[in-house]
Formats: sequence, structure tokens, C-alpha cells
Amino acid sequence: MKLVPPSADAALDVWLDWIDKVHPTEMDLGLARVSEVAAVLGLAEPPLLIATVAGTNGKGSTVAMLEAIWLAAGYRTGAATSPHLEVFNERMRVGGRTASDADIVASLAAVDAARREVSLSYFEFATLASMHLFVAAGCDVAIMEVGLGGRLDAVNLWDADGAVLTSIALDHAAWLGTDRAVIATEKAAVGRRGRPLIVGDPNPPASLAPFCATHGMEVHLVAETDSTLPVTSLAGQHQQRNAACAAALVNTLQDRLPVAEELIHDALRQVVLAARFEVCTVDGAELVLDVAHNPAGAEALALTWHERFGDRRGVLLFGALVDKDIEGIARALAPIAAHWVCPAMEGARCTPVDELVRRVRESLESTIEHDRSGQTGGQAGGPSGGQAGGRAEVTAFDQAPVEAAGSIDVAFLRASSLAREHRLPILVCGSFVTLTAVMPYVSDARREADSA
Repeated sequence: MKLVPPSADAALDVWLDWIDKVHPTEMDLGLARVSEVAAVLGLAEPPLLIATVAGTNGKGSTVAMLEAIWLAAGYRTGAATSPHLEVFNERMRVGGRTASDADIVASLAAVDAARREVSLSYFEFATLASMHLFVAAGCDVAIMEVGLGGRLDAVNLWDADGAVLTSIALDHAAWLGTDRAVIATEKAAVGRRGRPLIVGDPNPPASLAPFCATHGMEVHLVAETDSTLPVTSLAGQHQQRNAACAAALVNTLQDRLPVAEELIHDALRQVVLAARFEVCTVDGAELVLDVAHNPAGAEALALTWHERFGDRRGVLLFGALVDKDIEGIARALAPIAAHWVCPAMEGARCTPVDELVRRVRESLESTIEHDRSGQTGGQAGGPSGGQAGGRAEVTAFDQAPVEAAGSIDVAFLRASSLAREHRLPILVCGSFVTLTAVMPYVSDARREADSA
């Protein structure tokens, strides 16, 4: 039975529920359908500068940095990211502010009217609606985060004036495979002939250079300037590399959007982005929020944790999606974990809690056996998927308790109790879904702090 679209004045939640159901599959890579609808919308060649950001990790941070820089220079920015933490509106920002329900609904309705009989996925709807909204708002630049891969991602329907490839590591194996050389070229395909492609990975696969040369891309490797990485308000050396990517792209586009050098550095020192090693206090415990959800991201998180806390470990409130490398993530986080609390969470993609606990325990046990056999060492691929080493020594203490909790509420209370008892910080990580589930606690704590 054909699903009838909502009316143009329906609530945003009604529209989101509808676009979630209207397409038969959640993941449907390819550009034919979105390109057809973009042409009907008059968005095949939008009248603004387009900056595309791809990569395994660091995309959201780099988008926020580019947005901060161009905003500081007085340009009207549009920024499209995914997924969101608390509300869908976070996915579309105009002038640094989240878009209103009314503006998003208007753009979703325009996309629906233009698609006719073409079926679009949730992400494709959102991607087209973002660009429609940015053009309608008179933006000077659209900063578009690639959802998955690059070559066949909906964002790649537009020819970017400049692109960033932040990092190259293993994730989304079901769609992208486990060959880093192939992943590199799939993601680099967001670049265009004669236009800049900024590469932030410090150790890109050998496949990248010939691919970019064949397609005539102007490649800029920021890894060559590790000793002079810019300072940014976001914690961790991986964020400095992301900042270097943002600064490099801005500088290669100076003829289109001029920005003074001092403005670039000032903006990078003032970037604000939730859940990227975000530290706050909840119920007297120090709480760290980080969306790391693959081994490379988890290793970067562990290094940043050591920079802040030294050898002090934490209580990990950890939940991961079923298609992720849970074992790899757990091994990367083992050196900073004193106790693991794994919540049962709703959603088809969430790993059942019994399976999650089992896989974390087994990964920790295998890590210790690996250590005892004299084969310790960091994972291949570092914080951004290329930097080797960096993991703390694995010890028997990495057999930290791993327990299940019947819900996110029970898990948070348990983690808070353990943190107070042992005077430890709490780390919430593993997936956007996990972070979203704890945000009400964080929001309550912020309101209490503001009213104090």
C-alpha cells in the first residue's frame, strides 16, 4: 500500500516518521535517484560554494570548524551533518543556528513534490532538503558531511568546490569492506578534477595518490605539517589534524571566500561541538561524552583521555550498534577502563545487551592472553586510522568487570554510583545512540548549573 505523504503544514515529527517508512531499505547507495530529484528542484548546480567533508572519523568536527571560520569572516553558512544527538534539527544549521521545524518541513515538502515517483531513503531526503534550505536561506557556502563512503553517497551528487578527506580507517564493513586501500579511493571520490582535496590522514594507503592523480585532483596533505598543527578548542591531537584540514581548505578557497589568517586561528580556538570529548559534571561526577564508535575513533579517544587524566581510569558506560567492530573498540578502550556498564537499548541496530557484554568480555580476555604471549602493541591504524601505536600497555587490570544493565537509566545510575564510590570519572561512548540516551541527564545538569 502506498504511503500518503503528510501535508505541507504537518509537524516535523510527522514528516520524519513518514520519510523513515517510505523507502524500502535504510541503506541504498547510488546517485541516480537523488540526482534526478535534484534536477527537478533546480539544485543540480546550486548557486553557492560547496565544501564536502568525507572520512571515517572527524567529519562532524571538521564541518564545525569550517563553519566557525567562515562565520567569523562574515559569511552566511549552511552546514549539514548526521546523525544527530538530541533533535533532527541539528542536522541542518544556517548561520550557525539549527534550522527551525517550519523551515525543515518546507524543504522536505519541496523534495517530496519534486520526487514524483522516485523513492528516496531517509538520508537522501535529508540531504536534498538541506541543500534546498541552504539555497532558500541565501547561504554563501554549503558545508556537507558525507554520510557513508563517498563515491555513491548522496552528497556526492554535487561537484564540490573543495573537499576534505579527514581519515581513512575501517568502519561500515558491510558496505565498504575491510580493505583500507579501497576505502581510501571510495572516500576520495568526493574530490573533483582541478579542485582541492585536503587529506588529513597521516598515513594514507598507497592507492590514494594514483587515484587522485588519475582524476586530476589538487591534493594537499596536512600530515606533512604535524609539528605546526593549529590549536583548537576541541581536545586531542586528532582534532588538531581536523583543524589543519579545515584551515587548509579555507586557504585553498581564498579566491572565493577570503578569510584573514588571524580569523582562522581565532575561530578554531572557539569551536563548540557536543560529544567530542565533552567534559561536564553530573551528580558530582566528572562525565566525558564522546561519539567514538569504531576502533580508530576509540584509540583516539583513549589517547585524549590519557592527555587529560593520565593513568587514571574511568567507569565506561558503553553501548554499540550490532554492525560495529565491538571487539576492536573494546580493545582500544581497555587501558582506560576500570569498570564497564553496558545498557540494554531499544532499536533494531542496537546490540542486545547479553551479546554486548559477552563480546566485550571475550575481547578483553583475548587481549590479555595476547599480552601474556609477549605480543603486545597498538592496533594497526591509529587515532585517525593511520597513526600506529599509542595504546597504553595492556595488563591484567584490563580484566575490568563488565556488567549488564536493564536500561540506560539503570546503567547511568550504576555508573554514577561506581564513579562516586571509587572517585572515578565516567565515560559515555560507543555510538550516537548511547550518547543520545544519556543527554537528558546532561541537559538536567546544565540547567541546574545555569540556575545556581
